[in-house]
Amino acid sequence: MWDASQDWSVVDGVGSGREGPRIAPNASSVALSNIESRFLNARREVGFVVDGQTGRILAVRRAQLGNGTEIRLSAHRDYPLMRNNIFTHNHPLGGNFSPGDVASALGSGVAEFRAFSATRTLSIRFETPPDKLLGSPERAVLFMDAEKAAIGARYRSDVSTGSIVPPADPIAKKVFLSDYFMDQLVARNSWIKYISTPHN
Repeated sequence: MWDASQDWSVVDGVGSGREGPRIAPNASSVALSNIESRFLNARREVGFVVDGQTGRILAVRRAQLGNGTEIRLSAHRDYPLMRNNIFTHNHPLGGNFSPGDVASALGSGVAEFRAFSATRTLSIRFETPPDKLLGSPERAVLFMDAEKAAIGARYRSDVSTGSIVPPADPIAKKVFLSDYFMDQLVARNSWIKYISTPHN
């Protein structure tokens, strides 16, 4: 059985050329657990495309050194690997999904999109999304642009009426904004199945 001590020398989806080890049933859960525990406290964002059936790591993507908190996924290179599989990545600052995360999840047609930090694990799946949205990068971006505009207007209204008060600390504010965004996005779109699991 594969464990967290396995060689992690894969960079940008290119490994040693060896086939991964055979993994027992429910292999994707085992692989996700190993990945997420190993990279839980990483200071640079790193993401993994995991085969939803075998648990095999199909690709690894890392944030650039100058911007350690943001992975750039490519519709051409990454989305075909992500389609019907699982993508997981760490959020070093502990924030929620970004609009870019959700657009990537929708645009790629991923089966599950995850993020993890020291405080929680997040997951989104899509159950009967609007026609032709899942797996269409262009439509996903347009959809998210419209959602950002609507949620942004709601946020400004909530701040002006005093119904919400964002934290003054820049990092805490970023986490607050990402939580607000996801709460509003899910409330507006019941087909987005979102789970936030706190770590004890």
